[in-house]
Amino acid sequence: MQRLRAVFGEEHRPFWLIVLNGVLWRLSAEVFDGRRIVAAFLTQLLGKEWVVGVALAIQPGVTSFPQLYESYVVSDGRERMPYYRVGAWIRRGAMALMILAVVVLAHHPVWLGAVFIPLLGLLGLGEGLGSVAFSDIVTRTVPAHRRGRMFGLRMAVGGLLAFGLGLTVRHILSPSFVVPYPYNYTILFAVCLVFLVLSQNCFMRIEEPPIRRRERPAPDFVSFLRRAAALIHGDRNALNYLIYRSVTPAMTMPAAFLVPFAMRQLKFDAGVVGLFVSSAVIASSVSNVWWAWISDRRGNRMLLRLGVATILAALGMLALTPALAEVWGPAARGQLLLWVVVVNALTEVGLTGLVIGQINYNYEIAPPGEVPLYTGLISTSTAPALIVLPPLFGLAAEHYGYPTIFAAGLLAGIVALLLSLRLHEPRHRD
Repeated sequence: MQRLRAVFGEEHRPFWLIVLNGVLWRLSAEVFDGRRIVAAFLTQLLGKEWVVGVALAIQPGVTSFPQLYESYVVSDGRERMPYYRVGAWIRRGAMALMILAVVVLAHHPVWLGAVFIPLLGLLGLGEGLGSVAFSDIVTRTVPAHRRGRMFGLRMAVGGLLAFGLGLTVRHILSPSFVVPYPYNYTILFAVCLVFLVLSQNCFMRIEEPPIRRRERPAPDFVSFLRRAAALIHGDRNALNYLIYRSVTPAMTMPAAFLVPFAMRQLKFDAGVVGLFVSSAVIASSVSNVWWAWISDRRGNRMLLRLGVATILAALGMLALTPALAEVWGPAARGQLLLWVVVVNALTEVGLTGLVIGQINYNYEIAPPGEVPLYTGLISTSTAPALIVLPPLFGLAAEHYGYPTIFAAGLLAGIVALLLSLRLHEPRHRD
């Protein structure tokens, strides 16, 4: 009993609330995953890769841009939780409007696409407003040596619970489901909204640690930007990390088009998305134990390198897929499906490692008290790549074929691996 109190006692309440927040967030993310659910929805709606690319660009792009300004706003010592709350309500409103849009505009696909994609941007705005606050509160609440375990638990437990959701997604998106397209997607969007609200409520129950107020007034925004630039230029490792983060979106971009590739070129129906969700859940949940151990024991620099290497292996398999489809032919559809599911799972293993590694590495390279600034600066600096690359990759897939974007991803992955070798281990600095 004393051991349980030591683990689940009041002093560890924030840790477990953040874990529960992550578990519920994972459940919401699996039924509204941009690379799978949203990509499948828009592929069925309009059948254009460039549209999928725009949708994949707008949410992370809009998420990234407000973060630097928010870092400036909170730099004067204001509490962070109110910003998280505002972002939470924006995201809830965006999800509710998406459900309404599908119901009202179901028979007008062009109009539905024109409304749905901007709502993804609104969803990204809410996420951007909340992410800086989330990062800063986490770093002031959970010690560095426990964060790898915390993020691992969030994703592993959430993934195990989400496995059943993958089977449910396959059933809901199959052509034989009782609710026809596109109304079947509103079921997934509604489930996402429920889990999202529960997840946000868990985090908002955390009592934010006190913030040391500035003795002098905060500088104006231009001075803040100059100071941010000076900090990064004076920190060679942070600058190398910024360059590395600017390259990784090109490496991971082919994975974002795996669903359109499977549906349009390999001719699988939308039910394949459920298999992708289930295989991704298993892959990320199992690998989380390994990644969390590496994060806590070997450091996040090692995690970044291994994550890139894993994605490179998946990209190599993906590049072989069109040729294998030709060689195996229609008689080996099951074999081809298994191959694509394995590629999806291996990609998820690598992406899971990158997510844990990048979050924690960003926390560790930031000087004390500068986590919001570093988080905002790095996120904003990578926004151009997140906005420009998805439509470009979509257009390239549409006009030059999927092998083109697979080759581009492989090249970017090799560059990212070389750049990761230049990063330092923050835990070894004096």
